[in-house]
Amino acid sequence: MLLDLPPADFLQCQVNLLEGKIEKALRFCILSFAKEPNPVTLQNLEVIAYATKNEKLLEEIKEFLKKRKNFPQRERFLAEIEAILSLLKGDYSGFARKALKAYSLGSDSPVLALASKDHIFKLLNYPKLLMWTLYHLSQMFPQKGKFQVLLKGLVFSLPSEGITFLEDLLRLEPQPFAYLWLAKLYAQLGELKKTRQLLEEGVKKFPNDGELAKELALYYLRRGKVEKAYLLAEKHSLKEVLLVLNFVRESVEVAHSCGDEEKLKNLASQLYSEDPRGFKTALALLLKNYLDKAIPLAGKLWLSFLKKPSAEDLPFLTVYLLKDLELKKELSEEEQKLLQTLLREFPDSPLPKVVLAFKLALEGDLDEVKKLLKELERYRLDPYFGSYIGALKLYLRGKTENILPSLEHLYYLSRERAFSVAKLYWEQNSDKPRLWEILRVFFAVGDLKFQETFLGEAVKKYPEDAEVLNSYGYTLLLTCGKACVSKAKTYIEKALKKQPNSPAYLDSLGWAYFISGDYAKAKFYLEKALQLEKEDPILNLHYGWVLLKLGNTCGARKYILKSYGWFSKNLTIPENGFCENLGKLLKETKCEKTTR
Repeated sequence: MLLDLPPADFLQCQVNLLEGKIEKALRFCILSFAKEPNPVTLQNLEVIAYATKNEKLLEEIKEFLKKRKNFPQRERFLAEIEAILSLLKGDYSGFARKALKAYSLGSDSPVLALASKDHIFKLLNYPKLLMWTLYHLSQMFPQKGKFQVLLKGLVFSLPSEGITFLEDLLRLEPQPFAYLWLAKLYAQLGELKKTRQLLEEGVKKFPNDGELAKELALYYLRRGKVEKAYLLAEKHSLKEVLLVLNFVRESVEVAHSCGDEEKLKNLASQLYSEDPRGFKTALALLLKNYLDKAIPLAGKLWLSFLKKPSAEDLPFLTVYLLKDLELKKELSEEEQKLLQTLLREFPDSPLPKVVLAFKLALEGDLDEVKKLLKELERYRLDPYFGSYIGALKLYLRGKTENILPSLEHLYYLSRERAFSVAKLYWEQNSDKPRLWEILRVFFAVGDLKFQETFLGEAVKKYPEDAEVLNSYGYTLLLTCGKACVSKAKTYIEKALKKQPNSPAYLDSLGWAYFISGDYAKAKFYLEKALQLEKEDPILNLHYGWVLLKLGNTCGARKYILKSYGWFSKNLTIPENGFCENLGKLLKETKCEKTTR
């Protein structure tokens, strides 16, 4: 038998094979294998057998493996041998089936990859096999990036097979690109939890891979997880992500009178030159974090650079125009031109029509609004834009299935109508979850009087509920100040009796004393609250104001800047008037100036 020969030098087998001296390599490989059977020499024999179409040698190796039950990776090699035999016999279906079995067992055989490449046109009906082929060719010839490019194209054009391939690859031989591509495929399917898990697992396994880190940071941005995105971007020096974050942060600060307009313009210019798509990421982040006031500002800056809108830009431009309409009740001349351009260039898109309908409703042209709503019925809109349609229907005394998402937009069309719809919605099911849902809407639009009204009804229904009692008391402090301190304290103190160690309730009582001018008592309760919750931004803000009233300007600066730091990091506004008070403090303090 061919394998029953005396032992020889393993190195001669390797050298001759690398030099392309197949016949010589065959003799030395057989001799080496007879001396010491091992996986490396066996793989060399596979290569030679395929190159010389030596079916007899393959059959002998197969018989050898059947007898040697303890040979390393025996099942994998058997599958490889059977696959090559099938190919040499012209059985492409058998080759595909057995090669995939070998790959599932962890095969990294160059023979399977080269054989598939040689017969690629016969194997086009076996995409998963082609994926494995391209993967191994990319590993064998890393300098030829075309194999990975082809692999990526195939994976994303056939997502179902691509997911199966990538999941197998991660199980057998984890690669950074496999985590990245698989996460993107699941994102396309809307499985965002799976997307996050894959990206986080990938970054943990490959902590120095910049592409994975960038994709995870962008995922966090899109989901509103600002602090996580920022930490990841800083750690990996992700310039594009940091630029978007800085642009968003400055937009929020300028919109709330904290920021530097010139700095914002420079950031916008830098964003346009380095990452024009970053404007869309920024708008999505602002929307996700309910930072509505900053959306028109960021949108206008984007518009100043945008030469010709694309279909990809449409959703973001629509968000910008709708938010500007809500906050200002009209569009500027430039924005009206943009709307006309969108209506003309994208006649089949419903989004510009949604903007037009909302604009006409604000202008009082309800007949045209009704016509547009009828036209929009044939479209299946994203839920966010659908909530504007719901608001228009409610405004016209119609009905909508999802009242809550539409309520905020209805408020900008008619405050009174929004209140009556919310009241009816509450009366239909006056449980606590629904109450908080309604209150969140009115908090988002900044209407404290509506919150006061609803909480006033809620305390009648839930007279012993500490959360409702405190919320009503604190809202009274915000809506009518000193005149309501006595009434507010009654509710807050009742809440504290039920939960004496609640930082939120202690903060409310401390703030009641602050408004009444009793700064010593205010300091006492706020200090107690801070002992329980040191990082709360509202507590730090309130305590800073109390210290300022007591003459401790250095201490005040410390706590208010701590509150500002939280706000800046998390892209949110702690409380109405925050920026004004921050500016006043920084001007009045006699401490050495601290840069933010």
